[in-house]
Amino acid sequence: MEIPASAYGATVTEGKMYFFKSDCPVGVSDHIHVCIKRGDTVFLFATGSSQVEKAIRRAEVLNYDINTYPVFHSNDINKLTKDQTYIDCNSPIEISHGEFSNLLKDDKIYELTGYFDANSLAIIINGVKRSSVVEQRIKNL
Repeated sequence: MEIPASAYGATVTEGKMYFFKSDCPVGVSDHIHVCIKRGDTVFLFATGSSQVEKAIRRAEVLNYDINTYPVFHSNDINKLTKDQTYIDCNSPIEISHGEFSNLLKDDKIYELTGYFDANSLAIIINGVKRSSVVEQRIKNL
């Protein structure tokens, strides 16, 4: 018996990290994404760890608020694999809960151990609200 995609959607958890495989049609392939849910919408934020300084320079060059690239350190809760990881709050990936469920079901993404706590999510949401390139409609969510 095949498990329906909707059953996978029940496991979508705000603050969890998901790895997007190279054949994933959305997001940044071969990267970790952090999930924030709003109603039937799932927002995913790509992370980066090897080029933190480059991301900060990019923000400066593009005149982005530095808070749109918050840097997090690995700890017992988020269990990041690198000491420093930044979140790109300027490019949220917006998909429906159903689409996200299908990506899980089709093994295009998978859930990782660890999560971002409420304080970390508040920092990410603050980054989205400070972004000069994110649509106001998304900021209002």
